[in-house]
Amino acid sequence: MLLILVVLFKANNHPLESWPLWIQPNSLISVFTTLGRTAMMVPVASCISQLKWRHFHLRPNRLSHLQALDDASRGPWGSFMLLLTVRANALMAGALAVVSLIALGIDPAAQQILGFPQRETKLTNVTAGVGISTSYSSKAYLQDTNEVTGSTDFATMFNPDLFKLQSSIIDGIAGSVFQPMYSCPGARCSWEPFTTLGVCGEFRNMTDVVKTNCSGDTSYLLTCNYTFPSNVPIQYDDPDRPFTMSYAYQLGATSAPTMFFRSMGSGSYGGAALYTVKVVSGVDEMGSEQETPPPTHSYYSAWYWCARTYHNLTATPAGIEAGPITSEALVYTNVTTDVAGTTESYNQYMAPSTGTTYNITNNVDLHLFSYVGQLLGDRLIEDMYPHAGSNFDNDSLDLSYFLFTADIAKSTADLADTLTHQIRSNATGDNTNASMFSGTAFITETYIHVRWPWLILPLTETVLVAMLLVISILLTRGQPLLKMSVIAFLVHGIEGWTPEELEIRRPETAEKLEELSSTMRARFAEDVEGRLRFLRS
Repeated sequence: MLLILVVLFKANNHPLESWPLWIQPNSLISVFTTLGRTAMMVPVASCISQLKWRHFHLRPNRLSHLQALDDASRGPWGSFMLLLTVRANALMAGALAVVSLIALGIDPAAQQILGFPQRETKLTNVTAGVGISTSYSSKAYLQDTNEVTGSTDFATMFNPDLFKLQSSIIDGIAGSVFQPMYSCPGARCSWEPFTTLGVCGEFRNMTDVVKTNCSGDTSYLLTCNYTFPSNVPIQYDDPDRPFTMSYAYQLGATSAPTMFFRSMGSGSYGGAALYTVKVVSGVDEMGSEQETPPPTHSYYSAWYWCARTYHNLTATPAGIEAGPITSEALVYTNVTTDVAGTTESYNQYMAPSTGTTYNITNNVDLHLFSYVGQLLGDRLIEDMYPHAGSNFDNDSLDLSYFLFTADIAKSTADLADTLTHQIRSNATGDNTNASMFSGTAFITETYIHVRWPWLILPLTETVLVAMLLVISILLTRGQPLLKMSVIAFLVHGIEGWTPEELEIRRPETAEKLEELSSTMRARFAEDVEGRLRFLRS
C-alpha cells in the first residue's frame, strides 16, 4: 500500500505522456493492489486457522466448526459460509471472514483509482499570432510611382493583386468571408483584446422613413422618386440625383418596363454608400391607370474606416472564432505624410476616443470605396411584356439578382469583415504593413488524475488486517502454534466416542462426515495423560 501511495502522489496531475515506465500507471497500480491483497490474505488465513484451535480450547463446540473455520481460511466462499454457520460463536474469526469478503472489492476499486481526463495546457515554446494593422499599404491599389501606366497623380500600378482583392470582395458580398492571416500551433489559441485598423459596415432599414413622390400612372408610366434621409454616416456623392423607380402596366410590346429592384451607390475617400429599393409584391396585380406604387423596401448600407477591437478571440487549426467586437469610426485629421523615396503618401485618420492614429495610402483611400460603390450601384431589374423576366445587367457580373434576393444586412457585414481581414493580412491579404499580434497556444493533453476516495477501501482493508492480526496474536499467545497444519489433526485426535458412534454407512463422503461432526461436541484440552485431544463434551 505504501508503494501505491508513492506512485499516486508522484503521478497525480502529470501528463500521461511524461510517464517514465513501460508499464502503464493503471496496470502498475493493479499489480501493486493484487500483490497487496494477496499479501494481506496470508495473515488473514493464518489467523483464522490459528483461531480455530482457540475456538475449541475456550469451550466445547460442534466438530463441524473445524471444517467451517478451515474453509474460511481458504477463501471468500468459506468465509461467507462461516458467517452463516458459526456466527457469534467465533467473533474474531467472523471479523477476519468479513475482511476476507471485503478484499473482493479491492481489485474493482483499484481500477477506479486512476482517471485519464483531458485538459488544456499552455504551450511555452511556441506563440500564436493573428493579423493586426495600424497602417494600410495596399498591394492591389499600388500607386504608379514610375508612370508606367501612362498616367500621373494617383494611377494604380498594373498588378495581379487587384483582381485578387476584387474577387475577395465579391466573395465576401456573397457570404464567403476572407479569413485573416493567423497562426495557431496548438489545438486552441487565444488572444488578449486588441485593436486594429479595419472597415465597418452599417445597415439601416429605411422603409418607414423614405419619402415617396410619384407622378403619372401605370397606363403609360408611373414615376416615383424615393428620398432617403441625410443623417447617415456616408452620403451619396450626388445628393441632388433622384432615386427613381418606374412602373407600367404590361399591356403590350410597346409598354414601358416595370422595375423590380434598383440600387445606387458611390464611394470615395473615407467610405462608400449604397441605397437599394426593391418591390415586395403587387407588380403582377398592378392594373392600368394606377397612381400608387407597389409596396417596396428601402435599405441603406455604408462602409467606412474604423478601429475594430476584438475581445475573446480564439482560433483552432480549422479557423478563427471571433468574440464580441467593438468599433469606432475614424475621422480624417487632414494630415498627409509622404513616404520617403516614393511619390506615395499616407492619409492620417484618428480614433476620437483614444487619439490613436492610423495611416492609409492615398491611392487605396481613393479607389477602394470607389470600386465598392461602382460594383454595387446602378443595378437594375425590370419586367417587360409579356412578363418573360428581367433584362440582365450589361456587364458580365450580374449582381442585381443577388442583391434582390439576398439578405443585404448580412452582405453589408460580410463585406466589412472581408475588407478588414484583407487589411489585417500580409502574404495572403492586401496589406504589406500588416503584422502579427501574439497570443497564447494551448494543446489538449491527457493527464493522470487520482480519484482519492477509491483508496478508502484498500486503506481500510490494510488497517483492519493489521489490527486483527495484532489482536489475534494477543488472543492466541501461549497456545500451540498449529494454524492450518493437517498433521496436527492426526496427532491430536478425538477421544470419548465408541467405534459404533463413529461408524458411517458406506460409501464414506465428506458430506456424511460433516453431518456426523455436526452432532459431535468436543473441546480441545489435555487428557488424563496431559496430551492435547479433542475431548468429548
